[in-house]
Amino acid sequence: MRTWAETEKRTLRMGRITVTLPVEIAASLQRQAPPTRRRMRRAAIAVSITRDIANDLQQEGHHVIADIATPRPVPPAYMPYIAMDASLAIDRIRRAVRAKTLWVALCCPVAIAFMMGILLGHHSTYRLLHWENGYKSLPAYSLDRFRKRCTEIRQST
Repeated sequence: MRTWAETEKRTLRMGRITVTLPVEIAASLQRQAPPTRRRMRRAAIAVSITRDIANDLQQEGHHVIADIATPRPVPPAYMPYIAMDASLAIDRIRRAVRAKTLWVALCCPVAIAFMMGILLGHHSTYRLLHWENGYKSLPAYSLDRFRKRCTEIRQST
C-alpha cells in the first residue's frame, strides 16, 4: 500500500475548506467517474484544521482517503462555516466511497468538532479516532441507549 505522501492527489476547494483526495476519489466527487466501489480497509478522513494529521493516520495503519484543511487560521466567526463545509465534504466522500466504516480523526478546535457532530448526526458508518500516544478508536455508542437513559432520568425527577 502506498503512503499518503506517495499517493497521487488532487486538491479541491469546497466552500471555505480544501479537501485533498486521491485522484480516483476526487473524480468520483466531481462526477467524472462512477463512485468508487472497492472496499477499503480502515478508510480514514483527516480533518486537519490546526495541524496536518494525514501522515500520522497513515503510520497508524489507516488508509487516508481525504485530508480536509483550511488555507489559513480560522477566526471564531468563521467556525460555523468551516464546520458546515467540512461536514458536507465528509458526507459527500462517504457517499462516493461507500465504505462500510469510515474513520474520522479531528484535529480542530472543540467548537468545530462539536458543530460537525451536530451537522453529521448519528450515523453508524462513522467511527471516531482519538489521539492518545497514537490514534485509538473510540467505542461505538448507541443513540437509542442514550435516549432511553434520558427518558429514565426525566421520569425519575
